[in-house]
Amino acid sequence: MKRITALIIAIFVISFASTPVFAGVQDISYRDVLSLEQQALYDQFYERAQKHDGSWFTVNSRMNIDEVDEVFTAFFADNPEFYWLEYSGEYRYGRDSTVSMVKTRLAENNESYKANLAHYFDCLHGAIEDANRFETDREKIYYICITIIYLCEYDKKCPLNQSPFSVFGLNKSVCAGYARAFKQICDAVGIPCWYIRGFAGRPTWTVSAVYKDGHEEVIATSGDNLGLHAWNVAIIDGELKFFDLTWDDLDEYGRGVNYCGLTLDEISRDHFMDETSKQLINKISAEISD
Repeated sequence: MKRITALIIAIFVISFASTPVFAGVQDISYRDVLSLEQQALYDQFYERAQKHDGSWFTVNSRMNIDEVDEVFTAFFADNPEFYWLEYSGEYRYGRDSTVSMVKTRLAENNESYKANLAHYFDCLHGAIEDANRFETDREKIYYICITIIYLCEYDKKCPLNQSPFSVFGLNKSVCAGYARAFKQICDAVGIPCWYIRGFAGRPTWTVSAVYKDGHEEVIATSGDNLGLHAWNVAIIDGELKFFDLTWDDLDEYGRGVNYCGLTLDEISRDHFMDETSKQLINKISAEISD
C-alpha cells in the first residue's frame, strides 16, 4: 500500500484540538428512520450477515418492493464492515406482489474476493494503523481522504464495486465503494461518519425570466447532467463536514481534496441528498446542536 508522506498531509491539515464526541451521535443510523416492521427486517439482515448466512429467509411483515429496498439501502449504508457481502440482494414475491422472501449475496463466492482477501486486509489495516498515528480527528480524516484517493482508481467494470472490498482488495471501485471504504476507516478510528445517497452533477443550462420591474428569476435548469451518487458526512471539530472522495479522485485538474471537508451549503451546490439521507442529517444536526 502506498504511504503518504507527512509533507503531503501538512499541505491540507491544520491541527486543532480534538473535540469530544457528542453523546449518542455515533449511534444514529439509517435504521432509525425506518418503520418498526422495517427495523425488524433490518435486524434479520444484520444477524444473518454476522453469520455469513446468504440463504433465503421469510419476510414476516407485508412489505412492497420499495419498503424492502429502503431496508437494504439502510442496512448497507450503516454497515460497511461486512466485507464478505456483495452489498446486493435478491427478492421473491408472493401472490399479492408483496416481497415474501429475501437474501443477501455473499462475496465469498466471488473469485476476485478469494484471490484478493489478503490484500484487502493489508490495505485496510495499514490505513487504520497509519490514521491512528495522528492526534486529531481533522488530521486523521484528511489522511484517510488522501490514502483512499491515491490507493483507488475509478472503474465501473470492477467486480464487487458496491463494497469497500473493491477499494482495499482490488484498488478499483465506484462512488458507493469509495464512500463505504471511507466510512469503514472512520468507524475504525472513532470518527462519527455516515454514508450519504442522492444525486450529483452540474446543470448544463439554465433558463431565466426577466420581469418588467427588472428582477431576474431562474425558471428552469437542466437535470440531464445529474446522476445517482454516494458521498459522506462526518463530524469534525463539532461540525458536520461533507466528503466526496470519488469526485476528488476524478478531478480533471488532478487528484486533490477539493471535496474533503465541505459545509452543507458548499456541498449542496452540486450534490443533492435523497429524502432518507436528509432525515438522517436532520437527526444528526439535532443531536449535535442540543
